[in-house]
Amino acid sequence: MYYRLFFGACLIILPALAQAAQGVQFSAQAIERAPSGVERAAGLFVGDGAVRTEYRANGEPVVEIVVMSRGKRLVIYPSRSEYIEIAGYSAPDLSADQATSNPCTGLSATRCTRIGDVVIDGRKAVKWEMLTKQHDKTVRTLLWIDNVYGFSLKELLPDGALAELRLLGLEKVNGRNTEKWQRIITMPDGTSQNMLQWYDPELKLTVREQLPNGFTRELRQIKLAKQPEELFQIPAGYKKTDPPVRKEADRQQQPAAPALYR
Repeated sequence: MYYRLFFGACLIILPALAQAAQGVQFSAQAIERAPSGVERAAGLFVGDGAVRTEYRANGEPVVEIVVMSRGKRLVIYPSRSEYIEIAGYSAPDLSADQATSNPCTGLSATRCTRIGDVVIDGRKAVKWEMLTKQHDKTVRTLLWIDNVYGFSLKELLPDGALAELRLLGLEKVNGRNTEKWQRIITMPDGTSQNMLQWYDPELKLTVREQLPNGFTRELRQIKLAKQPEELFQIPAGYKKTDPPVRKEADRQQQPAAPALYR
């Protein structure tokens, strides 16, 4: 299930929102490093039920704020004293309770059936069958969800691809105690890709990942501290504007924060 904790383009922001709901507050620098050595950075601030990211796009500073109770995302442009508001934003529950609750909750055209309790590599998990309506047919996915963390240890996708997650050991990353995990994705033709991820149990976040294409993404300068409430508020005097209407080609070329930290 590629939208869960260890996979997908929202690897940091969604768990950060889940962590914000649990009251753990911190700040960090999110870094994306290309194989060439070029780095992109974004500031990350996790407060009480809110997350703020800071980065540069098209040469100007941009601030994004998500406050879960509002169900909205704010995009602020400090150099223009303007902001836009995007409604309908929500984050899924990524807590360990998801191991026993229905993973289809909140998903349309999807039905999940609990098959039973299993053990994978010594870890207790719950096996689920997920049936999803796609056009005029129903596709089947099998999930093995970890009892402790609530993420998928194993996923068998409709096309026959298999994703597996294995704990390799414990390591220090930027001064943090982490668990090193390996994600192995085996395609139907037998080819496979591996990625490494370092999970911080205290923060309930992946704080570093090494991708098959040579990119590395990580959180540095992690500081646990209460975040000022004004970080998650619209500055006084800022003008609300309508979101720009852009062509798809323009949208694909728009620079943004490192993808896994939004």
